[in-house]
Amino acid sequence: MSDKRGFILILKSVTVLIACVLAIQALTRVSGRAAQNPGPQIEFNRDIRPILSDKCLACHGPDAPNKAIGLRLDSEAGVLADLGGGRHAVVPGHPEQSELVRRITATDDGMRMPPVDSGRNLSKREITLLQEWIKQGAHWQKHWSFIAPRRPELPRCAHRPRDVRGAIQRNWRCCSQSRVVPHPPRQRRVLGRGPRASDHRDHQGRRS
Repeated sequence: MSDKRGFILILKSVTVLIACVLAIQALTRVSGRAAQNPGPQIEFNRDIRPILSDKCLACHGPDAPNKAIGLRLDSEAGVLADLGGGRHAVVPGHPEQSELVRRITATDDGMRMPPVDSGRNLSKREITLLQEWIKQGAHWQKHWSFIAPRRPELPRCAHRPRDVRGAIQRNWRCCSQSRVVPHPPRQRRVLGRGPRASDHRDHQGRRS
């Protein structure tokens, strides 16, 4: 009897051990996929600057000193400045410590920003973008007109048909479900010749 109980106990222990190993493997795979596929990268000029310009800078922009408002949101230094009492509008990487997040998510009308009487309000998407931007490090960018243009990397494709030429066709053919074959390229002499006289149409679409 004691041998049978010992066998059952060992069997239960092995079962629990196998379950733990499988759970650890599953968590590892999930973590690996999350690391390989991070959330969308928030870009300040594209995602955040329009929100601040439209909803915040009327009070927290260049005219803030004339309105006796201490917080400036039109510069990186202003966004990261000490507001006193250990408070900062933005604490990079820590939205839960950022005064900006606390105010835009406040349920009290007297605390929420933008003020209720300003006629401006943030949508849920805009609030999420601001929170995620801070979480990702609150990276600031100069105005786009001061940033040298950079050619974006072409998307990686599982297959690349031989008839794909140029970035636009590659985006279209490789990264969409379309399997439409593009028109073959025209000869240079045809492109330089211009439209034929028979191709001219009047305003009603009739050939001339």
